[in-house]
Amino acid sequence: MSIEIRLTDQHLPVSPAVIDFLYQFLVGKTRETHWHNQLSEELRNESQTVLDNASKHMEEISKLPVAQQTINRGYDLTLSILFGTLDRLKSLQDSKKFILIVGCPRSGGSFLTKHLFKSISKEISITPSVIAHDGFPDPVPFSLQKGNNAHTTLARHMGEYLAMSELFFAKDRLINGLTIIPKKSTKAAYYGVFCNDVLGDNAELILTIRHPVASCVSTLEKSGGTTNKNLFKVRSNIESWIERDIRYLSGQHSLENEEYFDCYLKYWENYHHSLVSTGLLANKNIIIVPFISSSLYDTAKGFYNRFNSTT
Repeated sequence: MSIEIRLTDQHLPVSPAVIDFLYQFLVGKTRETHWHNQLSEELRNESQTVLDNASKHMEEISKLPVAQQTINRGYDLTLSILFGTLDRLKSLQDSKKFILIVGCPRSGGSFLTKHLFKSISKEISITPSVIAHDGFPDPVPFSLQKGNNAHTTLARHMGEYLAMSELFFAKDRLINGLTIIPKKSTKAAYYGVFCNDVLGDNAELILTIRHPVASCVSTLEKSGGTTNKNLFKVRSNIESWIERDIRYLSGQHSLENEEYFDCYLKYWENYHHSLVSTGLLANKNIIIVPFISSSLYDTAKGFYNRFNSTT
């Protein structure tokens, strides 16, 4: 007996982030980015801009040959990941060195990501956050909802990200025969083995560590300061991740009467448990960087020395 299963773009639609990226990259409408600015406490959310661009420019982008090739490549990689077609991933894994910056938010990851991109001569002010930062792909604790399976969504996002990164870094000089592709990937902690297996043996991991009290205070400052009666409140992306993870762990539907620090500590503990339990640390190429100024600066300096950059 044979069964034919057909998947269309109705089942796996192109992500708005891909259309927005292609619009910026191919049409020359690059906008200034802010992912690298961690000194300002101003909150920024690009999601509405991404959705607007995707809606307005889908038809225009779909007519461009390079855009269509990238979208098709994203689907090809997605299906390779979904169905374990490893030989179709091999050429990518053998020619690329992905360097992931992983760590709980506010532990120095954006600082290192900024200097890693600069060390390979990338202009960070116009490097899209979808390429550099941790919003996409979006590995999240497993959920099954109407029209969404977290596992298949992650496979699609990863396939699309790989296709976008191939295009973005296509003209970069090779270093030891490999294209260097940095990525801040906070949420890789949730799917460690997945990331290791998809990105291959050349991939490296830079893990940042910071004390939970300092991380909590920094998250408060970034999110708008202390809350009324020090109770938990969602105002920023990080706080939405905290709420999501606690719901995942406990089934609580409201945290509004919970102490802010108690919620943050639950999130911090679960995050580091995920780092260990999901297999990310099985990566053989790991550097651990504590949140100490000398360690952060020495690591950043090492990028420039390693990649022979004078930036």
